[in-house]
Amino acid sequence: MSTYLQFIVLGFGLAAVYIGLSGGLLLVYRSTGIINFAQGATAMWGAYVFAQLRRDGTLVLPIGSLEFDEKPSTPVALAIGLLMALLLGLLTHYLVFRPVRRAPALAQVVVSVALMLTIQALVVLRFGPNNIPIEAIVPDGSLDVFGTTVSSAELVMAGIMVALSALIWAYFRFTRAGAATRAAAENERGATLMGFSADRLAALAMVMASFVSTMGVVLGASLTGLNPLNYSLLVVPALAVLLVARMESVATIVIASLALGAFQSVLNLLTGENWWPVWAQSGVDQVVPFLVIIVILFAFGGRIPSRGSLQTVKLPMCGFRASGRSPPPSWPSRPGSCWRSPPARTVSG
Repeated sequence: MSTYLQFIVLGFGLAAVYIGLSGGLLLVYRSTGIINFAQGATAMWGAYVFAQLRRDGTLVLPIGSLEFDEKPSTPVALAIGLLMALLLGLLTHYLVFRPVRRAPALAQVVVSVALMLTIQALVVLRFGPNNIPIEAIVPDGSLDVFGTTVSSAELVMAGIMVALSALIWAYFRFTRAGAATRAAAENERGATLMGFSADRLAALAMVMASFVSTMGVVLGASLTGLNPLNYSLLVVPALAVLLVARMESVATIVIASLALGAFQSVLNLLTGENWWPVWAQSGVDQVVPFLVIIVILFAFGGRIPSRGSLQTVKLPMCGFRASGRSPPPSWPSRPGSCWRSPPARTVSG
């Protein structure tokens, strides 16, 4: 039993990444109605900037780089990495997502996936394809839980991300901008008529999403290192967590992330048992998020709430027909047109 408890706690390190990415997905979706498949890649860029600053004091930019005379301290390097992630989030909003906010859902998905692949390729070009270590910002340690010695670093990581999730909940619940974002998610036209700018709300949510997601990746990467492919694809389990939360509950995101991370960790323990089938000893933990997504979409897809948005609807062409007259020849050939007689008049006297 003690071994299972140790692996459950180890899974909380991966759960911290899930909390950050799924929280970022929630913020972006509630403000724009777009599923940002590039959430992991955007957060990964800020983590790579932090790691490179701590390695040799180089600030890597998309084009060019800056050399510091000496390596920045960990807090300064983390602040610069988060700042780079925030700037990337703003650029993503104004250059990529804002132009397609009212585009069909398929176009939004294509643009989001293309952005993910672009950032991933940029990371490979600027930092290399190999796995690189990242300095831990949480000290190692251990503590006794029910008589079992477990690692304290994973618990602290999960605690940090739970605290950031509480701030997201407080933003939606108690701030005027958060209330406007929730209102726009239900009726964007009504929020616009009340004087709120949907673009500004979306830009603010994108900044918050970049911050939370980057913190999750920085914390989690200290355990496994940074890899351009792995952290881009972690958006899939984060999406599974978001679907479990029905695209709206912050508390459910935290609970589902912790449960998924712990379950995957215990599953890795079970694959080493003698009774475990040989064909399922590798990669079975990566299948779990896909199964969660398939089950939720199959069983509850019709009840997943959708986000309200402004739409431009082309009204049919209508006109009045005087008594005994036929409509003009051009009207029947126009799709969506109508032709009706004028209302009857009542003449008094």
